[in-house]
Amino acid sequence: MKGVALLLLFVTILAIIFFISSKDRCLISFDCQWKITNCCPETAGAEWKCVNVKSFNETKCPGFVICPQYLSPRPDLSCACEDGKCVII
Repeated sequence: MKGVALLLLFVTILAIIFFISSKDRCLISFDCQWKITNCCPETAGAEWKCVNVKSFNETKCPGFVICPQYLSPRPDLSCACEDGKCVII
């Protein structure tokens, strides 16, 4: 009985470690997306990054943001998952 309890404890700890570490790793390309990181819209200087949406923290934008006045549409390049990381391809 003690052996079963220890085995369950070990499996639970491994599952928790896997869950925590997998949050930063992408599994499929759907986990990766282009996101704006500077609170500016596409019409006024948005800064784009290819990020893992599971671990990306949306920026809380202040009420007033000074944005450069140039178009910055979402990049045409693909944002995909390769070897557990979001990369531009």
